[in-house]
Amino acid sequence: MPKDCTLLHDGLVLNYKLWEGAGPTLIILHGLGSGGRQFEDDAAVYAAAGYRVIVPDLRAHGQSEAPTPMTPGAMHVSVMAEDILALMADLQLPAAHFIGNSMGGVVALAIIKKSPESVLSLATFGTTYDLSFPAIVPFIQALTGRLMGSKRLAKVTAKTVTKHDRTRDLILEIYPDLDIGMVHAVQKTLRKYDYIETAKSFAGPITILRGDGDTAINKELPRTLSALQSLDNVTVSDVTDAGHFTNTDQPERVQGLILDHLSGASA
Repeated sequence: MPKDCTLLHDGLVLNYKLWEGAGPTLIILHGLGSGGRQFEDDAAVYAAAGYRVIVPDLRAHGQSEAPTPMTPGAMHVSVMAEDILALMADLQLPAAHFIGNSMGGVVALAIIKKSPESVLSLATFGTTYDLSFPAIVPFIQALTGRLMGSKRLAKVTAKTVTKHDRTRDLILEIYPDLDIGMVHAVQKTLRKYDYIETAKSFAGPITILRGDGDTAINKELPRTLSALQSLDNVTVSDVTDAGHFTNTDQPERVQGLILDHLSGASA
C-alpha cells in the first residue's frame, strides 16, 4: 500500500503518494486537469517490479493546494518543475526516472532543462516536445469550459477522448471538480513552448509512446519525431487502440513498454 505524503513548498501543501521499493526511484507526472489517481494502478505494478514510485498531485490538482492568485506565472510548467525538484531535495533523492503524460511530460522536460543530472531517463505519452498555438486558442478553450461547466465538460471529454470504460470512469471521477480558471491559467503559457533542444541535449534514454487515437497530439508530434527519432537514445513505440490517456486505455501494453524502457535505462 502506498503512503500518503505531503510537502510544503512555495507556500503550498503538495500531496504525493509513495510506494516503497528497493530499486531506483520512478516519478510519474500527470497531465492538465488530471491527478495522481490516474497512475495508481501503474504505480503498484512498477513497485511490484522493485521500483520506488512517487506519484505527485501537481499544484492545483488532486489534493495539492492551488496558488493564490491563480496566475499563469504561478501555474507555469517551470514552476511545477521547481515543485518536483523541491520534493526530490526533501527526500534527499539525487536523481530519478520520469514518466509524464501530456503536461506532465512537459514538466519533466522543464526539469531536464533546469537540472539534467536529476533525471535518469524519460518516458512520455500524449506529449509533444514543442507547441505553438495562437493566443486566441486558450481564450476559446476557457470560454467553452465556462459555458459548459466542469461537470458537462467531464462528460463530453469522457465520451470523445476514449472508447474504453476504465478511462471514461477515471475522467468522470476526476474532471467534475476541475477548476476552469486553473486550466485557463495553464493554457495561457502552455500554448507555446519548445523543449526539443533540451531533449536533444539529454544523454539519458527517452521513450516516446504514441497512442494511435491521440489525434490532437499526433498532429503536433511530427516535429518532435523528426528532430529526435534518429538519436541513439530515443525510442518511439506505437500503442494501438489508445488515445491521450494511453496508460488507462492500454495498461498492460504501456506497463510492459515502460518496464522495458526502465530495464534498458538501468543496464
